[in-house]
Amino acid sequence: MDEEHSLDQLSAILEKLSDSPLDVALHAQNILLSQRMQDDAQLAQAAEMMTTFLAAGDEAWLPRIQFALTSSKFDNEAAVQSVVELFNLAEQDYLSIPILEMHMQFLLDNHELYHGEDDAQLKPSELGEAFSTEWTLSRIADVADKAKGHMTQSYRVWDKQRDWLLARLEAAEGPAKTQWVEYIESVFTTRLNQPHSNNDETFQYYSSLISNNKPPTEYEEILVQASKARGRAVKSYDRWDRIERKLRESRHSLEIYAEYVSIERRTNPEIYVSAGIYERAIAEAAKRRFQGQEGAELVLRTFWVQYLDRMRIRIDGSKLDFTEVGTLSTRASRSVPACGEVWARYLRCMERTTTDSTLLDGVYESAMASGVIQKDVQELLPVVLARATYLKRDMDSDTEGSAEAFQKVVDTLKGGIDLVRQASPTGDPQMQLEKYLTKIYELASLRSAAAEVWKSATQFYTTSYLAWVSYTDSLIQAEDFVEAREVFQSPQIKSTDWPEAVWTAWTLFENLHGTVEEVETALDKIEKAKGAVNARRAKEAYQAMQMAAEKQASVPVQTAQAQVHHQQSTAVAEDTAMQVDQILTEVASSSKRKMEEDQPSSSKKPRTEDPPAPLKRDRENSTVFVGNLPEGVTKEQLTALFQDCGTIRDIHITTVENLHVATVEFTERDSVPGALTKDKKRIPELDSDKELEVHLAWRSTLYVTNFEEKTDDKEIREMFGQYGTVLGVRWPSKKYKSTRRFCYVQFTSPDAAESSLQLHGRELEPGKSLNVYISDPGRKKERTDADANDRELYVAGLSKYTTKKDLEQIFGTYGQVKEVRMALDSDGKCKGFAFVEYAEESAARAGLAANNHELHKRRIAVTISDPRVRGKNRFQSDTGLGKNAEKSARTLRVTKLPVGAQEGLLQQAIEKIARVARVEVFQDKREAVVELENAADAGKLMLRKESFVFMGQELKFSQDQTRGVAAAAKGSEQHAAPTPKMFMPRAAGHARLGGRRTQQASRAVVPEKKPDSAGAAPAESTSRGQDDFRKMLG
Repeated sequence: MDEEHSLDQLSAILEKLSDSPLDVALHAQNILLSQRMQDDAQLAQAAEMMTTFLAAGDEAWLPRIQFALTSSKFDNEAAVQSVVELFNLAEQDYLSIPILEMHMQFLLDNHELYHGEDDAQLKPSELGEAFSTEWTLSRIADVADKAKGHMTQSYRVWDKQRDWLLARLEAAEGPAKTQWVEYIESVFTTRLNQPHSNNDETFQYYSSLISNNKPPTEYEEILVQASKARGRAVKSYDRWDRIERKLRESRHSLEIYAEYVSIERRTNPEIYVSAGIYERAIAEAAKRRFQGQEGAELVLRTFWVQYLDRMRIRIDGSKLDFTEVGTLSTRASRSVPACGEVWARYLRCMERTTTDSTLLDGVYESAMASGVIQKDVQELLPVVLARATYLKRDMDSDTEGSAEAFQKVVDTLKGGIDLVRQASPTGDPQMQLEKYLTKIYELASLRSAAAEVWKSATQFYTTSYLAWVSYTDSLIQAEDFVEAREVFQSPQIKSTDWPEAVWTAWTLFENLHGTVEEVETALDKIEKAKGAVNARRAKEAYQAMQMAAEKQASVPVQTAQAQVHHQQSTAVAEDTAMQVDQILTEVASSSKRKMEEDQPSSSKKPRTEDPPAPLKRDRENSTVFVGNLPEGVTKEQLTALFQDCGTIRDIHITTVENLHVATVEFTERDSVPGALTKDKKRIPELDSDKELEVHLAWRSTLYVTNFEEKTDDKEIREMFGQYGTVLGVRWPSKKYKSTRRFCYVQFTSPDAAESSLQLHGRELEPGKSLNVYISDPGRKKERTDADANDRELYVAGLSKYTTKKDLEQIFGTYGQVKEVRMALDSDGKCKGFAFVEYAEESAARAGLAANNHELHKRRIAVTISDPRVRGKNRFQSDTGLGKNAEKSARTLRVTKLPVGAQEGLLQQAIEKIARVARVEVFQDKREAVVELENAADAGKLMLRKESFVFMGQELKFSQDQTRGVAAAAKGSEQHAAPTPKMFMPRAAGHARLGGRRTQQASRAVVPEKKPDSAGAAPAESTSRGQDDFRKMLG
């Protein structure tokens, strides 16, 4: 019954494979089912089926080769050549050490069969040259060479070759022995230059070879040269040792392979080492794909694309044969036949290596014949574009048959457009093929044909403003003004995704080509259409708001109340030195008032949910960057150019390295699309042929993070300046989180920003790679640490035997842990507390459930981390001052700040002289408050004789002992200028050592009491807050 069921399953799979022969999952099912049936012939047949259509790994090739070895007799040259060819086909698919080992062993065993010292058989004449010593020598060298790129496992193949060669040497005599010595010495020399895991063993064998077969006078010189070569190989291997260990520890995860590939791109090793890294990554990804791992197919495609690009670049820069890239492209297309980027690279490679157009036609036909490319628009587009681009170049170079060449380009693009629209109901929103075909028609002065392309596009992309604007533009260029006007009046315009752009084009058209009556008619119709569109949008917004309100109302109140109860309990259980503000879910106002009344006056009240914040300034989404400005351009001229796009908030013109650039910020992000239409326009008032370059500001802005803490503005500018002109660098404020390490680098062009992405992944310090991203505002939540405090937990009460792995295991059950930072003593043991940062805020809230968890026989305390928490009576014990007086003694007021001064830059400048705890800039007053680590540093700045120049402006420092940073902030809000006071050293202070203080519980700020005349008081508490603990972590 089981066998019958298996046969039924097998029949069903085979039927599906007949329709989808490129489905890896179906082939995997076929092979696994055949294995369970324990039928070697069926397994070999299943493996052969997969290897016929797709590149395969050990799962298919090993059973197929094993069946061929056991079922064949190698008594003639054709049979031997058949199995050798089978090995070669397997080795072309993916790098496999087991297959190379099997191949090597097959060659050696059969050579030994006919040439061994004991019981050697007479070699049949039908074998010809097969298994002769010379034939075997050549083939085992090829097999060993295929394995050399695998630095850690190549010895499994090469050592077999070594042992066989040394055995041949031992059996040789006379002149033949001398020839063997020379050959084996060259093999060893080549191997010693290659980084591999058992280099020491290889060198020992080589030393024995030289000492036994070379004159003593030559021994030392030969070994010295060999040692130098070996030293370079060992150094190269050691460079990769760290990532190899990570690979082993991760069980060869694809993420670590991706990191491996990234390191390769930065270090530029020998080309065969580079190839070995990619081959291993690709083989592992293919294995994971066969096993059904989610995402493995995408990773495999990525590795192949990177491999092809890398080898093309490396071979272009060397004297190697470019046809090797063609061989790689063939392998890649067999491995990932559904990857359009691979096929596109294959076509470009063929264009570089052959003049035979039929070969390129064959590659394109192979891509399309599979039927899988046509299912995905994003995979189809690069193939069609690569094909059309080749045909266009061929058309440009063809002077005689240009009409035929032109028609080929047109047919390819038309066919591609049809395939795109069949592949997806949304097609290609960017309409790349339509744009390409339009340009081809325009070059041939066929403007009516170009208009037909866009007419067809409007019928398919009915809601795309781009299709309608392009259609009307093509009609205008064809001087078909009547048809253009009819298109502008189409009622479908109101339903497009950006009707304002079409209306703007209509207005411009009528102003250029219409009568006064036609202009007024157009404006009237546009106004009416605007009303309808705005009414529709308002209705949609109201419906969305209602849905959101209904969703919010569906949250049970009991859940929120349970969370309140849990967090109140946590607050009571915590020691006062570890108090934190509680985060509450919004509940009924009457319940909140009751909780506030019931809260004991001696304990800290929980923080209730703040009211919704007002809408913030959306600078990133509302700003365009304007480059290539003519000299002498004014703010008024730019205002006149962009005022029809929307309300302008600010225009800032800057000159950098003789380049004139500007940023134009609007009050609403909806104004930006209109502003982008000013690209390639000129300033009418200036007699200049310079065309403006207008793009989204964030496209030329980079988000840079994970650099060294000591990195400053100058280093960042030098690092990124090599890729283009740096307009500016924005640094974050460290008011609330002193560990923030990121900045924004603004270039003058998107091309420079994209070029500098090469810095992504560069190791500035061991184990830390620089992160560089285009500052896409859509990913702002992913690339900021603004909510880091809400995603971070403070864990206390830890045993000294606690490890990071312990915490990762406990807190990893609640969500993805981004980082665990644990304080360690001089012996490397836990000091009793740590910080756990999650990737998501919701995971951090869930992690609070670990409070009171028992770990190493101790109960741990878990709270939301908050940098504003301070311990009671927190002050520096060596000052003798009260809390407010101590802070005032180390807080300075800075005046005469330059306009636009950044807190981050000011902190960097001051930290070169003194240690800074906090900086806050008040732009409206051009002042700042600087809180230093101690009063001595404040005195150093106050008594400094040299001028302190910042951004070309001399700053003035003064001390205000009447307020701290919080008071300074409050004073700034009320526009009350503080009165500067002279710096007062501690010797003239307000309290003496040993003085006693008391506190009044009823006041928010505890005033200082004069010391008791009775003498010394008990030692004062120096409890610490979480910021102090962070500093201990570095």
